[in-house]
Amino acid sequence: MESKKFWKFWIILAASLAGLVLVYATFRFIKQRKDQPEVPEQEDEEVNEGQIIVKHYNIIKEGLTKEGYQDEQFVRMITAQGIHESSYKGIPFDSPVMTENKNMFGMRQPMQRPTLSLGEKGSYASFASLEDSAQDQGMYFKYVSAPETFTTVDDFVKFLKSKSYYEDSVINYKNGVRSALAKVNMYLNN
Repeated sequence: MESKKFWKFWIILAASLAGLVLVYATFRFIKQRKDQPEVPEQEDEEVNEGQIIVKHYNIIKEGLTKEGYQDEQFVRMITAQGIHESSYKGIPFDSPVMTENKNMFGMRQPMQRPTLSLGEKGSYASFASLEDSAQDQGMYFKYVSAPETFTTVDDFVKFLKSKSYYEDSVINYKNGVRSALAKVNMYLNN
């Protein structure tokens, strides 16, 4: 009889310990879940991309207007150029140069022309705001005597190449700007 009580005691003790381990593991799991940052639900990618493009289009339009560039097609083309220059992992206006320098156009630090740049940061111009970046782009176009509009992406890209704006091949740059312009036009409903 004494032996049965002895085994019963050890079984109850073992079950109690197993229960405590289970409770401890549950609380630990709950704590780990609480300590993890909450991941926001993903919105529709197309909506996010559209909002990003429209937001930056408006900033670019305002900056270019300050420099006298008001043609709608020109503003859209410059927005497309900004998308091409500052897209990162498929997200427009998200490259490190864009986010760290507030530089939407991959602009190097100007040496001779008037600029709103605060100075060079990582071999690129850095700006106090996106608005300054957009206005500075208008200042660049004034400085290089750009026309007030371009009728085609080809003309725009060839003009930029003639001013040594980019190092890529004309065909690659043209394809990038053309693809970005299609998105700009889509999100601006034209």
